[in-house]
Amino acid sequence: MERGASVVIRKPTGPLRWAPLCGESEFKPATVFLLVILILVIAVGARFIHLGTAPSGLSRDEVSTGYDAYCIMKTGSDQFGEFLPLFARSYGDYNEALYRYLAVPSIYLLGLNEQSVRVPAALFGSLTVVLLFLLGRFIFGTNIALMQAFLLAISPWHVHFSKVAFRVILFPFFFSLALLVFLTALKKQKYLIPSAGLFVLASYTYSSARVFVPLFWIVIVVVFFDQLRGLRRFHFVGFMVVFVGGMLVLGYHWSSAPSMVRAIGQMESSPFAWIRSYGSFFGPSFLFMTSDRYFMSQMTGYGLLYPVEAISVVAGLVGILRAAVKDRNPHLMVLVVGLLLFPIPAAFTDGGEQRRALIGTLFFPLLSGYGFFVVTGLVGNLKLRRLVRVALVVTLISMFLNFGTRYLTIYAGASWFHWDHGWKEVVDFADDGSYDTVFISNRFITPHYFILFYTEYSPELYQKNPKDVIPGTQRIDSIELGKFRVGDLEEIPADGGSSVLLVVKPDEVQGVLTSHNSQIATIIKSPINYVPFVLLELIPLNPASVDSP
Repeated sequence: MERGASVVIRKPTGPLRWAPLCGESEFKPATVFLLVILILVIAVGARFIHLGTAPSGLSRDEVSTGYDAYCIMKTGSDQFGEFLPLFARSYGDYNEALYRYLAVPSIYLLGLNEQSVRVPAALFGSLTVVLLFLLGRFIFGTNIALMQAFLLAISPWHVHFSKVAFRVILFPFFFSLALLVFLTALKKQKYLIPSAGLFVLASYTYSSARVFVPLFWIVIVVVFFDQLRGLRRFHFVGFMVVFVGGMLVLGYHWSSAPSMVRAIGQMESSPFAWIRSYGSFFGPSFLFMTSDRYFMSQMTGYGLLYPVEAISVVAGLVGILRAAVKDRNPHLMVLVVGLLLFPIPAAFTDGGEQRRALIGTLFFPLLSGYGFFVVTGLVGNLKLRRLVRVALVVTLISMFLNFGTRYLTIYAGASWFHWDHGWKEVVDFADDGSYDTVFISNRFITPHYFILFYTEYSPELYQKNPKDVIPGTQRIDSIELGKFRVGDLEEIPADGGSSVLLVVKPDEVQGVLTSHNSQIATIIKSPINYVPFVLLELIPLNPASVDSP
């Protein structure tokens, strides 16, 4: 084949594309359009409804991300004064700053609050559903792709991470976009170099992407090497140079001392632990039951997939493996390898399995959606087969509604501690009262971030003297932010000569009442009536002297 010739990849036929449909025709374009819109509406609704209140409260990671974005919007620099940073210093982990830049428009439009910080997650989570449909249609055909997109739209795994301001949700979006553009480039060469740039961008979204994307890129180069070699030299060389060059630039930053220390600290040391952890990602406990011991990663009682998908995932995997071997279909080979690769970054670390393995939200709907057609294709009667498919969709919708109801009610309340519920109420109470000083115990974890966020503290002022957390503790010893002051309780003034509000933990209340002339002003309760904050007022030792001119 001459260089420069267009290479057309044969679309899957035979067992892959048509056997599950058993002679059925694909939907008409107008019907497909309406179904895609309906699926997108479901995806958007699931991700945007109660965006600011479920989960209840913003985690310290989210407020740090939000305040960084606010600083960038106001000054062009992050909270530490770094101009347009590629990696955010945050808690000293120097994580990818992409989410912060994407949050700037919503913060500009909506102000600095819970909804605006989470909007990028909900938006890119919803758009990933559309990309999965396009990717599925490219490989499997329209009917199957609709089912695959629907499964992602209602996925408990994907919905949860689309409702919190964690940068990991960007990984599935940019990776699926990169893969879609790459597959398109095999027929339209002009997209090949942009696909390399998108793969680099995908690797810049989250820490686990640093491992997964380069491994996956090597796989697609090997699998599609003959087709790539047949393209024009300019496109092929550009594809290689852009990806390798981009990874070298990012790799230089990833190899910095703070990033390496944090990565090494999170790694499991035992090879046996790696193997055991890797295998667990394909077990029923991880997929269909409580799959992560971290409450921030899931709702108790729900796995990553719905129970009804247990059969469809297996059927889809078997069907794809058979078609990949029989037809030597490169698209399917890549999907199988991707499924094998997705747990690797998470298997080497301790904890946060769902978050670090979130790229799996692309591969399991592709498997399960295809598997539904494989299983229902066994029904010989066409009308009965369609009835079975409708029944399965209705079953999935009922499971999704049950999940959504419990998520917005039970999870939103039960997970309050992990999402630092109550800080907004603390700051609002302190601001509404006529207090000259608000003293906060330094036993709270990073209280200054919540003060910065909820008061929209001036970035210009904070950047003059930013505060790092104490290594290994996520705490600070002391800081003053306007009338707010964080420190040790021993630093509280002996008398309340001015109006002073104290914010302490419940186990600190008695000590304060004993050592200071004070009274309880209010208590902040969690949704399950636990008390995380007690607010006390210092009473002047000589009130008359305070009132006199």
